[in-house]
Order: sequence, then C-alpha cells, then structure tokens
Amino acid sequence: MGLDSYAFSVAKEEANGNFDVAVQMEEKHELHYWRKHYDLHDLMKDIWREKGGDDGENNFNCQFVALTLSDLNRIERYVIDQAFADDEWFHDDDLAFLKKAREEINKGKVVYFWSWY
Repeated sequence: MGLDSYAFSVAKEEANGNFDVAVQMEEKHELHYWRKHYDLHDLMKDIWREKGGDDGENNFNCQFVALTLSDLNRIERYVIDQAFADDEWFHDDDLAFLKKAREEINKGKVVYFWSWY
C-alpha cells in the first residue's frame, strides 16, 4: 500500500473547521510531504478521531484534520520520544515540519494534515 501525506496551510477564511477547507488542493500552501510514514499517519488519525472524525467508510483516507499548536506540541513530544528510543518511526524532517507549521500558525494561518492511500 502507498501512503502519501501532506501538511499545508490556508488563510483562516479558507478554513472550514477541523475537517475541511474552501480551496482546491492546488491552491493550498504545501508545508511538507511524507511518503509511507505510517506511524505519523496513525498519530494524525488519533488526533482526527479525538476532534470528532468519523471512521465511517473512508477510515481517515483523504480526510483533512486541522492542527493546533497543542497538537504540534503533542506530535513533537512523540517524535522526540521515538528519536531517543532510536525507533525507525522518527524521520529527520519531522522536526522541520513542526517548525514550519508553527510559523504558519503564528502568521494567522490554519495548518491541515491530509493523506491518501
């Protein structure tokens, strides 16, 4: 199975809550791309569920989830914990993504995660 995941930002007026945006994929500002980062996908799926995401037939495939600073802090803690455990889960660029995402949120943008498999 392939897994392509993206993080992107949009202006607040283009954000439609935790699970949707009002612009096409081509119009979003891409922050990061991951290929086959299954553990990150599982963590994002947990965040999505906690925000009320429905596991119906899509099961988080092609679903948006907005990320807050609190979510980014949670992801960072997990990334650092896994890096210290010398786990293969950690990707060197995960911390770079977190930095870019925080910068976008601090500019007033909304950051989303989206993936498909």
